[in-house]
Amino acid sequence: MSVLLRVFAGMWLLLLASTPALSAAPPAVVLTPGLSAPDLRPAIRYRLVAAGEQAGIPSLEGLRAVEYRSTQFGRSGEEVVGTFRLANASDEPGSWILTTGRGLVNDFSLYRSIDGGPLERIFTNRDSEALGRSLADYQAIAVPVDLGPGQSATYVFRLRDNISLWMPFAVRETGAFQRERRLNVALVAGIVGGSVMLILINALVFAGTGRREFLWLSAAELAFAFNTLYAEGYTTILWLYRWPLFAELFGEYTRSAFGLLMVQFGRSFLRTRTTHPRLDILLRGLIGLGFAVMVAATLHIAAGVFPLMAVHQFGWLYLLATSFAMLWLGILGLRRGPIFIPLFAAWTSMAIYIGYMTLAISGAFPGLPVRWHWVGPVGLFECVMASITLVLHLRALQTERLQAERRASAALLEKLALSEEAARLADDRARALLDVRARDRTIEATAHDTRHVLHALNSAVHFGRGARNAGTADLLALLEASARHLEDILASSVSSGGAERRFLALAVCDPARTVRGLGEIYAPIAERAELALEVRAAAPAAALIDEALFGRVVSNLVNNALKFTPAGRVEVDCDCDEGLLRIRVRDTGTGMAADQLCWLNDNAGHSGDADPGIGLGTGWRAIREIVSLMHGTYFIESGPTGTEVTVLFPNPVADGTTPAAITDLAALAPDVAFVDFERRADPVTGLRAIVMVADDARAQTRIASAALSEVLLVRPLCREMLDHPYVRGAAKIPAARALSTS
Repeated sequence: MSVLLRVFAGMWLLLLASTPALSAAPPAVVLTPGLSAPDLRPAIRYRLVAAGEQAGIPSLEGLRAVEYRSTQFGRSGEEVVGTFRLANASDEPGSWILTTGRGLVNDFSLYRSIDGGPLERIFTNRDSEALGRSLADYQAIAVPVDLGPGQSATYVFRLRDNISLWMPFAVRETGAFQRERRLNVALVAGIVGGSVMLILINALVFAGTGRREFLWLSAAELAFAFNTLYAEGYTTILWLYRWPLFAELFGEYTRSAFGLLMVQFGRSFLRTRTTHPRLDILLRGLIGLGFAVMVAATLHIAAGVFPLMAVHQFGWLYLLATSFAMLWLGILGLRRGPIFIPLFAAWTSMAIYIGYMTLAISGAFPGLPVRWHWVGPVGLFECVMASITLVLHLRALQTERLQAERRASAALLEKLALSEEAARLADDRARALLDVRARDRTIEATAHDTRHVLHALNSAVHFGRGARNAGTADLLALLEASARHLEDILASSVSSGGAERRFLALAVCDPARTVRGLGEIYAPIAERAELALEVRAAAPAAALIDEALFGRVVSNLVNNALKFTPAGRVEVDCDCDEGLLRIRVRDTGTGMAADQLCWLNDNAGHSGDADPGIGLGTGWRAIREIVSLMHGTYFIESGPTGTEVTVLFPNPVADGTTPAAITDLAALAPDVAFVDFERRADPVTGLRAIVMVADDARAQTRIASAALSEVLLVRPLCREMLDHPYVRGAAKIPAARALSTS
């Protein structure tokens, strides 16, 4: 045996002397039949090929050992030459498989020398037929190693690649190699199958929801499936080895498509167009760069416009940029709620993997091991997590939809209840209107019958004047005043029943006359109660009031004062001052209850009903309604020694009147129709308000006017009538124009 070894060494030295290219023998890797070889890295020697060095059998001078476990020979784009030696130390022949662990390299040639014999080329990927046989048999670049007992073989390789000079040479026992390839085939098939299932699921969800982000995710998963096949060196390379340039650049299409589709998915899913418009502009630019990578690859294949190395670098930089964009989108999604946690985890893992692989395969950090097969699990994990996020998002949308439906159902039930309540209220209103109409008919009938009594009373006064004497003069005056007041009450009560109780018959009159007439009516009542009634009215002055309603206010005030004054006196004062008509009634009665006094003062100028517990009578309810209707107010002072009530009414004619005709008023208020009561049959259309004008405010006039308008102006007319606040409100006359009487 020692003699054979010496002969073998001598032949090897002779071969080295005759072949300058093999200047130094590398350490041999001892192979054992039936077992795979140990790590080849310690036995490999290599050097970088200088620019312009002739292709073919390379020179092996200046070789060095591989420094890193990653079997990284240099940076992408460089060219390297190397050698290693395999020896069968057994007495039996053996068969193994030498594999590169990669399926695609730009330029790869493999030479072999058996037992120191001459080098012969056994493989080059320039030979498409040889590459096709290798891929068909092994699904990677691989060649058989057959060594007899004690036989050795020296392998020399020449390698150049634009993506990575990582080349994990390995020698596997044939059975072990086939098992590894089947395991890898199963892994890739599972990844591709899982991607296809995710594509189908997303397509089904899109068909059911119409959400376009599912389409983008499906397209991204399809690009990922093709890239997995390409990266692992399987079916895609088997199809494309006849066109090596397209096969080399096919990865740029799949990686760029995956990146831009995932960015588009993030845009659509997070609605960045509306939620983050500035970021959306950057993302659209990133999608445009992805298309630019594809265009550059196409132009290189068609016409060699761009350098191949530049296309590869551009493609990897783009993939790195999209990974960070996906990571940022994941952070934005995480801020929106916990359902985005799977999406954040998916894009974080993908960003870390892409960044790591970019550094590892480029050779910038040759100590980093290349984990090429991680692309499948990481990509599949990313797609699964993105799909889980979509499912959670759909669940949230479904929950929101159910909540919205419940809210809508509750709203419908509430609306139904409101409709039922509205129907009930409508029935109540109809019944109330019937009651009101019945009351109105009763009032009208009562008024009609009361007019007979009033007519008889006026007739008695008329005939009594003919036989007037000293004993009957006061009685006739009392009867005449009572008849006049009764007619005012009757007229105002009947007309107030129309137009929802909003009606005034305004006339320029002497309020002192009305107050003195009421004093004559209540004087016998005060005398019978042994009370002193003193009525003081200023010199004759003009006031713009509804005389009938004004008389009712004064009557109720005097009546209340007499009713609640057991002894003493009642004083009534009437005067006009500073644009106001003032009525003051003082008594020496017991005073008002504190809760009544506070409520009446706090609600002066309003006509709302008081709490029944306060105990306001009919008189005060009438006073408050009339004061509110005439835009007046009041204030009350009351104590143990008596009560003083002061009522104020606006009086635009306090400083005088400016006579006017209907045409003058119409010129001042062009949007108002001033209708003469005597010609009220004339058609009035297209105007905002109607104001009736008549010669008197008797009951019949008031009733007819209240059916057409909210206000009646009694002649003689004056411009100041338009300045009354009730007229301005009823006729919608702006105050500035109404005050302009020039």
